[in-house]
Amino acid sequence: MKLQDQEALFRLLRTREVPGTPEQLELFCIRLGELAEINGREWVFRHRERLLKQWAVAIGQKPRQQT
Repeated sequence: MKLQDQEALFRLLRTREVPGTPEQLELFCIRLGELAEINGREWVFRHRERLLKQWAVAIGQKPRQQT
């Protein structure tokens, strides 16, 4: 399974609130595609909040607060 575009990324994460430049989002999309191939889409979906927080830290942004 490959996440080929940002729309697929947003659908999988069920949010459009993903920080980063277009280039950074492209890298995040590739990485999540790799994780989905290894662990499955369901795993990525179940861990989406943690993955989003880790991504924000990785690109130097403050993670968003859960509501």
